[in-house]
Amino acid sequence: GYTRQLRTLSCFEPDPDNYQFLTKVVEKVHHESGVEVTCYPFGIYYGKTEMVVCGAGDNNVGGYFLADEAITSTRPFHVVPYEKTFRLDTLENHLKTPIDAIKIDIEGGELNILAHSTLLKQCKYMLLEWHFTPEHFERFFAEHLQDYYSILSYDTHINQYLLKNKKSLNE
Repeated sequence: GYTRQLRTLSCFEPDPDNYQFLTKVVEKVHHESGVEVTCYPFGIYYGKTEMVVCGAGDNNVGGYFLADEAITSTRPFHVVPYEKTFRLDTLENHLKTPIDAIKIDIEGGELNILAHSTLLKQCKYMLLEWHFTPEHFERFFAEHLQDYYSILSYDTHINQYLLKNKKSLNE
C-alpha cells in the first residue's frame, strides 16, 4: 500500500530502550520496502532542549509524557515525575524538506509541536492521536491547522484523526 509511495521515513524516539527497538523495526521496513529510514535518539519539542519524563507511576513506557503543564494538567490521574529526562530538539533542525506523511502519537505534546512547527504544516498527511477532548481538537484545529481537512476520525479510547493538506489535493 502506502509504503510504495514513500521514499523516506524519519523516526524520533527519546527513550533509549524504545530507540533500540525502533532501529530494529526500521531495518526490516527498509529491507522489505526500500524506504530510506532515519532514526533520531531524541524527541521533538519547541522551547526546551530537555524535559523530565512523567507518568502514572507504573513506569509504563506507553504512558510516558513530558513534564509540560499543558500536558500534565489534562491527566485524569496523579502525575508522577520519573528519574529520567528526554533530550529534545526542533524538527526543523534535522529535516529541511517537507514531509509526505507523519504519524504523531506523542502523549500530549501535539499541542506544542503542531503550534510551532512550520515544516509539519507543509506535510501532505497527518495521523494524529489526540489526548485531549474532541472540542479542544476542534478549537486547536481551527487555529493551527487551517490548511487541513479531516479524512477520517475515530475514537477507541483516544481520539484519532487522519488529516490531508488541502494544498496537496491533486496528489
